[in-house]
Amino acid sequence: MPPGCPSLVHSKETALPITSTATFGDSLRAASYPAFSAAYEIYSAIDDIDHTGNSAELGTCRDHAWFARNDESGEIRIAAKTCHLRWCPLCAHAKRNFIGFKVKEWVDTLKYPKFLTLTLKHRDTDLRFQIDELYRYFRILRRRKHFNDLVTGGIWFFQVKKSKNDKLWHPHIHCLIGGSYIPHGWLKRTWEQITFGSTVVDIRPIKDSSGACNDAARYAAAPGPLVGLSLSDGVELVRSMQGRRIVGTWGTARTVKLRPPKVSDSGKWSSVGSWSYVMNNRKFNRNAEAIAYAFYNQTPLPSGIDMSALDPSLHRMDQIDLEDYDLDAMYPKVGKPP
Repeated sequence: MPPGCPSLVHSKETALPITSTATFGDSLRAASYPAFSAAYEIYSAIDDIDHTGNSAELGTCRDHAWFARNDESGEIRIAAKTCHLRWCPLCAHAKRNFIGFKVKEWVDTLKYPKFLTLTLKHRDTDLRFQIDELYRYFRILRRRKHFNDLVTGGIWFFQVKKSKNDKLWHPHIHCLIGGSYIPHGWLKRTWEQITFGSTVVDIRPIKDSSGACNDAARYAAAPGPLVGLSLSDGVELVRSMQGRRIVGTWGTARTVKLRPPKVSDSGKWSSVGSWSYVMNNRKFNRNAEAIAYAFYNQTPLPSGIDMSALDPSLHRMDQIDLEDYDLDAMYPKVGKPP
């Protein structure tokens, strides 16, 4: 465990917040400390089993970060080295914001959008096996002619959690769908037939597209919470989901892009200062203050303002170097900096 990271996998208590802002990653981990600590402990246990190094990658996610300026618009974003691990709360938050925005764009084009949830009966069987079954049953449902006649397209998201009542795994699939009216009785009977006995199916109209899309995007970013699980349950969950898709589209929703664009697809960007140097000097240096202000208030930064005169680690990153980083828009660029 890193310094100051107690075990939080099976505890809902919160530890003392991280006060250091030495890196961009430190500041974000302080804001999501219980989730990060739980993920770190579980990845560390899996590293011991599988001889991997995911916990080290998780622990340094977004430590290397620069304020980057768009050479054309003057927009300021953060370019950071990210771990891309599924259970990293920092990466999940960034992914959730992007997916929620893109999904809402599609849902708002639908005349009668609906929210569909498909579940399985609770059983005391291997989680990996249950997930395989759920995915297979879902594919069978989508191949049914009557279902295709009623549903023009959709976006599906996988979610799993531990039931508080019987302590069994509860995997299920949520879908945002378009199309005509779907009789609940027919859907329930069809799902029960396909799954050999699972009867819990929920379908309802979407009245608040923002809320529905944000909830669905949360599942797409991370299929379930790790905080509150025992270490053994957390390891089983993470290993059971390795290599699996947790979000997808079909029909008219295939046009929805669920992966954030690469730096190379977002214009030309140049670094104007490391995150640490700008944040540590924004109260004493006018250039650092201007960079932080432009970022948090979403205003263009005039050309020629950077930390090259003072920041020993700054260099004008060329396009090849910057493409190794991810443009990070995970938190709103509004209000005062921390």
